Amino acid sequence: MNMSCKRRTNLFATTKSPFHILTSRPLSRYLPTIDTSAIVSLAWTLLAWIGAAGMIGIALCASGCARAQAEFEPGSPEPDMSRRGDGADYSAGCSTVGCHQQLTETKWVHAPAATGACSACHLAFGQPDAHQFALIDVNGSSCAACHAFDDSSGSIHEPFALGACHDCHDPHGGDRKSLMIAQTTQDLCATCHDPVAHEFAHRPIAQGDCLTCHDPHQSTHEKLLVQSKENLCLGCHQGMDHGGVLGAFSDGSDPAFVHEPVLEDGCVACHQPHGSDYRGLLNQTQRSTCLDCHQGLVDDLPLAQSIHGAFESSQACTQCHSPHASDFSGLLAEPFNTLCLSCHDQTIESPSGKVLPNMKKLIEESPVVHQPAAQGECVSCHDPHFSAEHALLRSSYPDKEYAEFDPQHYAMCTACHDPILFEDEITTHTGFRDGEVNLHFVHVNREKGRACGLCHQPHAGTRPKLMREVFPFGPGGWNLPINFVQSDAGGSCTTACHEPRSYDNTFSPRNAPGSP
Repeated sequence: MNMSCKRRTNLFATTKSPFHILTSRPLSRYLPTIDTSAIVSLAWTLLAWIGAAGMIGIALCASGCARAQAEFEPGSPEPDMSRRGDGADYSAGCSTVGCHQQLTETKWVHAPAATGACSACHLAFGQPDAHQFALIDVNGSSCAACHAFDDSSGSIHEPFALGACHDCHDPHGGDRKSLMIAQTTQDLCATCHDPVAHEFAHRPIAQGDCLTCHDPHQSTHEKLLVQSKENLCLGCHQGMDHGGVLGAFSDGSDPAFVHEPVLEDGCVACHQPHGSDYRGLLNQTQRSTCLDCHQGLVDDLPLAQSIHGAFESSQACTQCHSPHASDFSGLLAEPFNTLCLSCHDQTIESPSGKVLPNMKKLIEESPVVHQPAAQGECVSCHDPHFSAEHALLRSSYPDKEYAEFDPQHYAMCTACHDPILFEDEITTHTGFRDGEVNLHFVHVNREKGRACGLCHQPHAGTRPKLMREVFPFGPGGWNLPINFVQSDAGGSCTTACHEPRSYDNTFSPRNAPGSP
């Protein structure tokens, strides 16, 4: 049983001696047949042995406490606590005389405790056998005598600034490196900091390793970060950096376009560093995160007649855009000619029920391709997000096959094609004319005018001039053949609209024989 030095000293001082016990009553009362003088002689012998043992115990305890106080002062060289110049063995001390040995029986032991230099931290009052001690300084300056720190740091942990080292560390020893008082770093931090309670946790947090990102004492960076926030994230998220900017490429080249928040605020502009209820540790849903800055993009959304399906999905923006950096304008993940066709490589049914063909197959296998489609410039005609027109068109175009002519209804086509194609009745600016009679004008300028798409494919086809093989007719959308045939002089067609007709664009009345 362990007991204090003072208690052990008092024990020897107050215990009645065997001599007193043996002489306090007549021995003949208990042992009438035994020679009393022999008993007295034995008692004196026992008393001598016990007395000597008591004095040795007092000497060991007192000398151990006294040396722990006197022979190691703060800042002095670490002494050899087992031997001195006189050759005497001084190995007995506070942790070896049966009082405090449990303090040095842990896996990790603080150096002063391990060497018996108790007076490095403790100050005794009065005589050693009084066993009264106090910390040299309760505000952590005793720790600072050995553990130096820089008071010019950019951020300091509050317990460290207050000198409350014992809030986190055991001053004598422990089963964890750095003498932390909790079983795990996460448990220790959670005594002051609320635990992260989100659906998605940053891996260091999930593993309870707060020190991956934070210094527990002080840092030259904000929030006790062990590095600048940009370099800190890139320490784990390698491959996303080149030249200090997120969004590098596998070939080592610099990105041509970098997302502005990445340059200005770094990762925390969009991501939570500890945990989040949203995938990717986003501050909020992906759509809301993006629209915090790109709100103007959706100001006209209530007026939309058509919305891109990708734009309506939960992961809308990143289906097409890189959130960090890209080599393509608009932070596109890929160039348009491959990006759009990465989804439109199959038949797709729109929300309105209209079936969109496999555009990738159509463009790759068709002998005649509309120039914007051939160049992968889908956005020349279509808005990638939403539109006030049908089919995500950027400009107006009739949404029916038959419509009364109005030049404003054909802004989509006239953005590239000269309006003279269907505004002038007599012209030589088009090959679709009979002599100088503009056959576009004939088809479009009437009460039941034919829209361009009634006869022409907007993307690709097998016929010259992107002529359709069939066209939809009637409320049932029956496909009727056009039977267009191109010739050196023009062409001909036989449809349900009229009898077979041909046109000759090489003939002009003004060039005819006998013309004025």
